[in-house]
Amino acid sequence: MKKIRLGVVGLGHRGRAMFRIAAQNFDNVEAVAMCDLEEKFWAEKQTFPANETSSMKQDFPSAKFYADFDTMLKETALDALLVETPAANHTDFCVKGLEHNLAVLSDVP
Repeated sequence: MKKIRLGVVGLGHRGRAMFRIAAQNFDNVEAVAMCDLEEKFWAEKQTFPANETSSMKQDFPSAKFYADFDTMLKETALDALLVETPAANHTDFCVKGLEHNLAVLSDVP
């Protein structure tokens, strides 16, 4: 089965959780790229949720971090994109992902 190359934009609590669920629970998902304005959300263990025991960088050492979404789209061959930014920003990220022929999951809790 072909691996689905997954990226995420938005590494807040929900973004990290959703990315971990997808990348760690499905054998055909490959964690490829993560994007956020704050590099600390990638490089540092966060205190919430309480069950987060390591950083995204530690959990996904082969994934690349980007602070710029357009650069991530240009440099990374993704198949799917999780959009986990604040709700007011979802549309722009989804449209750009779709324009790059990606399968896009955007959920607003």
